[in-house]
Amino acid sequence: MNEQERYLFDVQGYLLVPGVLRLSQIEAMNRAIADIKRWGRKYAPDF
Repeated sequence: MNEQERYLFDVQGYLLVPGVLRLSQIEAMNRAIADIKRWGRKYAPDF
């Protein structure tokens, strides 16, 4: 991490790193989040 990234992580609590996840991974996580919101944690897939 460079100084700006360290600062942003410290201030925001997260970093955006484009290209780390494939679209299929993002879609799977979005589906899991939607399932958790709809049905609760016990019905969501384990990652």
